[in-house]
Amino acid sequence: MAASSRAQVLRLYRALLRESQRFTAYGYRTYAIRRIRDAFRENKHLKDSEEIQTLVNKARTNLEIIHRQAQFEKECSYWRKVLRHVVATVKLLSSLGLPVRRHKSLSNQKGYHWSTLFNPETCY
Repeated sequence: MAASSRAQVLRLYRALLRESQRFTAYGYRTYAIRRIRDAFRENKHLKDSEEIQTLVNKARTNLEIIHRQAQFEKECSYWRKVLRHVVATVKLLSSLGLPVRRHKSLSNQKGYHWSTLFNPETCY
């Protein structure tokens, strides 16, 4: 394997491991790291440049998949927090006997307009 190709493969290996660390779920994270290490160890003695290039392309594709999945997990975590906040707010208001109104036009009634209680951008 040429020195530049070796360096390229090592950069890709480190990028895959680094990206896998972004998984919040322990099971996904450890599986991805173990699978990456096993695959690279299994193929470290390859000499055929065509086969190496095929595996490098496959690893790049997997890197993109891992990146998207980690980003998706992060977004799901955010929206779970938002939903918990919404549910807690509604439970609190209902326990106090206060309604949550959808329209500001009902401002003369007792209760809270939803936009004054909750703004997802400033919540977290």
